[in-house]
Amino acid sequence: MKLNIIIKLLSIICIFSLSTSIQAKSKKIENEAMAFCWKNNQGKWWCDGPKQILWAPEKSLKKAIKSVGCIKYKRPIAWAGNNRVGQLFKCGKKLSSYDRDIRNKYGIKKR
Repeated sequence: MKLNIIIKLLSIICIFSLSTSIQAKSKKIENEAMAFCWKNNQGKWWCDGPKQILWAPEKSLKKAIKSVGCIKYKRPIAWAGNNRVGQLFKCGKKLSSYDRDIRNKYGIKKR
């Protein structure tokens, strides 16, 4: 009898700890800083990122993405939204309370 109770308690603890670790991982994905970049008709780059949206285009994507606060960016993900086709970048850092939430602004769903 006591063994059954102990086994049930251990299984409940395992299930609870597993579910909290899954929730923590999904929150991490949601709270990652991102940038969205697109090319205009003149071949210059615009980016919208955690620190700012560019007020003038840049000739290089690298300079544009770093200008919006996405310094440790990962490889791009092709994405279309808000009547623009461009590239999404994960910035390799957590979204701070004062950062611009690109995921929310452009309606980007987590993968």
